[in-house]
Amino acid sequence: MIAALRAEARALVAAVTLLTRIPLGRRVHVDGGDVARSLAWLPLVGTALGGGVALAARLLEGRLDDGPAAVLIVAVWALATGAIHLDGLADSADALGGGDRERRLAIMRDSQIGSFGALALVLVVALKIALVAAVLARGHHLWLIAIPAAGRVAASALSALLPYARDDGTGAALVSAGRRRERLAVALATALVVALACARLRGLLAVAAAALVAAAVGRLALRRLGGVTGDILGAVIELGECAALIALLAGR
Repeated sequence: MIAALRAEARALVAAVTLLTRIPLGRRVHVDGGDVARSLAWLPLVGTALGGGVALAARLLEGRLDDGPAAVLIVAVWALATGAIHLDGLADSADALGGGDRERRLAIMRDSQIGSFGALALVLVVALKIALVAAVLARGHHLWLIAIPAAGRVAASALSALLPYARDDGTGAALVSAGRRRERLAVALATALVVALACARLRGLLAVAAAALVAAAVGRLALRRLGGVTGDILGAVIELGECAALIALLAGR
């Protein structure tokens, strides 16, 4: 029992290391098995990230107009993750548009950003700023806690259900987890509980929207790449967050 708890604690540390720039991995040794098990805890880490985002929103309330405040909140959001998901979005946008499978995978490893990647970054960041401003205008700061959890359950779903497109890479261990469907169930339950707590029944729409994005991105990745990569997981997090925000704001 104690050994199992320690294993899950290391898996949680691995999830924090994967999704943020918090250097827990320097203090606690994690290996490939810990990374594999971490897919269950991605939404929990997202919830903690969302708590920080919501706190930033509360601190800025009444001090700035909603537009400038939204810009700063999205900047804090990106800095907390080291912008790794945005980088994955840009690489995915560049890669999925051209060449054969090997060429697409090579583009993903190229550090340069092409026109499709730059356009994707601009559009997604602009959309997220506008959506966060709308959330602030409605005074629903708690929604910002649920959004990162919803986005990360989309990444958990792709990790659990699809093969990895390469033999190695950042996401290879994550996708190779044993009992992946059981760990996905834990991730989904976490995201649903957080969504219900922060947005009530409307939170279910946010998780459903992120799931639809995961299905669409996963299908495209499977057809164009033969599976997912770390960049695809980053892209689905960013797109899932935007979809979840839209779902929350669309409900009346």
